[in-house]
Amino acid sequence: AEYFSGAFNMGRSFQHLWSVNFKFVPEGVFQSPEFSRGLLALLLVLWLGYAWKWCLPLGGFGRVLLRAIQGKVGTADPADIASLLYVVNFI
Repeated sequence: AEYFSGAFNMGRSFQHLWSVNFKFVPEGVFQSPEFSRGLLALLLVLWLGYAWKWCLPLGGFGRVLLRAIQGKVGTADPADIASLLYVVNFI
C-alpha cells in the first residue's frame, strides 16, 4: 500500500538532475507544478486522441466503451494489441 501511495503521489517533485528528456527545460520551470500538470494533461490528450483513432474501425470510441462496460468484449488481433502497447508506451 505504501508503494502505491508513493508511486501516485501527485504532490512530489522530480529532480531536474535525473531528467533525460527535458534537459533543455530550465530547472525552475521543470520543477513547477504548472509544468507537471501541463505534461500530464498533454499525455492524457495524446492517449485519448490515439484511443479515438484506434477505435474508429470498431465503431468509434463511444461504442467500444459502451461494449466494454456491458461486458461484450470480443477477441483482439495480437498485432493490434502489440501496436497499441507500443504507441501508448511511446507517448
